[in-house]
Amino acid sequence: MANRDNFDHQNPPDKADGLVENIESPPYFPEDTSSENSSSYYDTNWNENDYSAEQRTYEDFPDQTSSQGVQEMNYQDQEMYYQDQDQIYQEQEMIGQGMVEDTSTENKNKSVVPTKKISKFKAQKLAVWQPIITAGSIPPVAFPCAVIYIAIGAAILFFDHQVKEVSYDYTNCTNLDGKLCHEIIDKDPMALCSCEVDLPAADFGKEDWDGDTFIYYALTEFYQNHRRYVISRDDKQLLGNINTEVDPECAPFDKPKNDIGKFYAPCGAIANSLFSDQIVLEYKTAGEDNNKFRPVQVSRKNIAWDSDKGNKFKNPELEDGKTLQQVFEEAGAVKPRDWRLNIWELDPTDPDNNGFMNEDLIVWMRAAALPNFRKLYRRIDHDNEGSKPDYDSAFASGLPVDGYSYRLNIDYRFRVKAFKGTKSVIISTTSLLGGKNPFLGIAYIVVGCICLIIGVIFLFIHLRFGRTLQEMLNINARTPYSSS
Repeated sequence: MANRDNFDHQNPPDKADGLVENIESPPYFPEDTSSENSSSYYDTNWNENDYSAEQRTYEDFPDQTSSQGVQEMNYQDQEMYYQDQDQIYQEQEMIGQGMVEDTSTENKNKSVVPTKKISKFKAQKLAVWQPIITAGSIPPVAFPCAVIYIAIGAAILFFDHQVKEVSYDYTNCTNLDGKLCHEIIDKDPMALCSCEVDLPAADFGKEDWDGDTFIYYALTEFYQNHRRYVISRDDKQLLGNINTEVDPECAPFDKPKNDIGKFYAPCGAIANSLFSDQIVLEYKTAGEDNNKFRPVQVSRKNIAWDSDKGNKFKNPELEDGKTLQQVFEEAGAVKPRDWRLNIWELDPTDPDNNGFMNEDLIVWMRAAALPNFRKLYRRIDHDNEGSKPDYDSAFASGLPVDGYSYRLNIDYRFRVKAFKGTKSVIISTTSLLGGKNPFLGIAYIVVGCICLIIGVIFLFIHLRFGRTLQEMLNINARTPYSSS
């Protein structure tokens, strides 16, 4: 079928001249092709599958099929005619798909396909605020940030300086015979070695330490955060379930190789490597002999997290008047491979701090995140030492310094030379923000100084090269470039 793409503008088509060949009446037109009937049939029997814009010719419109009418139309009129018909067809197609609303008079009473309302949010037409970042807009932000950060850093350092702390490395301490303790226990892990470390009075300062005082042990190069080390534990066993099978994650620290039916309690690598040094802080007053040193009263309790004590550790139930030792022995529990004491011997003087509920064990079982760490060992008992026979009222509110001398008496057991580590004792107070750690305060001050420098730089750029906001808004494609 001829179409307008093949239209010859110099020789308009004419049925009488035979320029249009093999033209058959479309199947959707009636035999009566009069202008009136054809137009009516076209309006009421539209089928877009049988009728497309690419296949339409002048014969598809009955009111223009006469040869006389075709000859009177020039090619410009026919082009415009076809364009109008294409537009009508596209509009009807859009109406049928619900993309636009039909506002024609003949269809105003007909049902209209509802259009889907698109929100401004989905259409990305919401009102937005887009700031213009210039050199002049940076200083008003940088200078306040600098003041705030420097002030916070100074406050943190102020509280940090209120913390009093002394640290002593005793890795290479010697016994009374002058032998290195780490060499003795490397040869025989069960050997006994004690050493005494005198604490210089100058390290404590001249003023008494006020407030709560704590004793920590610190280790270096000890990777408690190793994946296999962290999971090497049996949480069910630590909750008192000692009659069940030991968790396989504890291997090879789950059971002895030669004792059938026995198991380690507690099992796992964490428990097996429990910090075992015994540290005692001793003191004497001025004028007393060295043999007059006596221990400072400390508390072995209230050093672990309450959440750990209440939710993660529990001793097995004692039935029929049995002791903790009898319950563990009947279940087949033995001490871990590298322990010197059994689980029921950690604190026999206090049943609430013995067995799995021992707070030294609980503190150690909370793995540290870094290879260099400290853990709370003892807390100087300022509240209950009045009931002790050797009570000294000077320790009621802190740690006395003037007229007092101190030393550490250490039972050296924990090996660190094998992994090239060190161990230390730290005596410290606390502040409103916790222990001594100047890093956070220094970090805030450094960030504040950086903000101050940035503010000064951009302020100079703004004063030297900057433009006003109105000048920035008036810049367009025709604005001449100026290097000044």
